[in-house]
Amino acid sequence: MYDGVVEKKTRVKEKNKKLEPKQTFLIVLVVFIVVLSGLVLVIRQSEKAYHVDRVIDGETVAFKGGKTVGLLGVSMTEKSGESGLLARQYLNSILDGRNIWLEYDRKSKDGSGRDLVWMWVGCENTPKFMASDLIKMMSNQGKDTLEASPIGCEKGVLVNEQVIKMDLLKAQFDDNGWEMKYQRRLEMAEKIE
Repeated sequence: MYDGVVEKKTRVKEKNKKLEPKQTFLIVLVVFIVVLSGLVLVIRQSEKAYHVDRVIDGETVAFKGGKTVGLLGVSMTEKSGESGLLARQYLNSILDGRNIWLEYDRKSKDGSGRDLVWMWVGCENTPKFMASDLIKMMSNQGKDTLEASPIGCEKGVLVNEQVIKMDLLKAQFDDNGWEMKYQRRLEMAEKIE
């Protein structure tokens, strides 16, 4: 009887040893896929500074080279004519002649196909933006990760947030079940008024 128990324990140990290489392979494969996905998705983020050609309205900017973008998370629809004009003038004043960095989120286009971005000015270095799908994966790990300024732009200004703090535009979010990267910052900026 004792030999039977020892033999059974030995078979269990041998079986566990056979599974170990499979488990190791699966772990390595999952880590490789996650890292590769992150590298591929970073490509979409702004790797160069843009310069304003003209501010079209309080939430739309055209850059030299032809790129036109809208500010993500803000809307002029609830603001009347004078606020829209003030928003346009304000954007001109903080963007003109400065390096502007564009950061994308999961929602990157509006209904008319215009790119929607988080716009940064005053960055001390080239910012290191986190790819939007990585943001989505990390969103359950801690909301602070989603609200922090990007590396290289800790002293910079998030233009989207600033126009709300100045009470020039209103925050606007889609009700689609996910939170935008800087949504909480915009909500807080709106409460300050």
